[in-house]
Amino acid sequence: MSGAFARSVGIGLVNMLSGDYAIMNETVLAQSMQNIIDTLFSSFTYPGFFPPSKAFGAEWIDGASVNSLDVLGTIRHCRS
Repeated sequence: MSGAFARSVGIGLVNMLSGDYAIMNETVLAQSMQNIIDTLFSSFTYPGFFPPSKAFGAEWIDGASVNSLDVLGTIRHCRS
């Protein structure tokens, strides 16, 4: 893929089998369009509503399912 991300990107996922939390950053995402699709699709899968996504040799679910999002901290970071 050509071009670069204007900001740092990190999408949190959880490996359904091991329980490990992983952050897919711009290095992983920039490798291919398929990595972007797999990461986004995996981040939309929430237990009880959607089945885990099979990508990167494992089954993934949304990272927020085990690691809550600090919305106010994110807003403060963007403002600074």
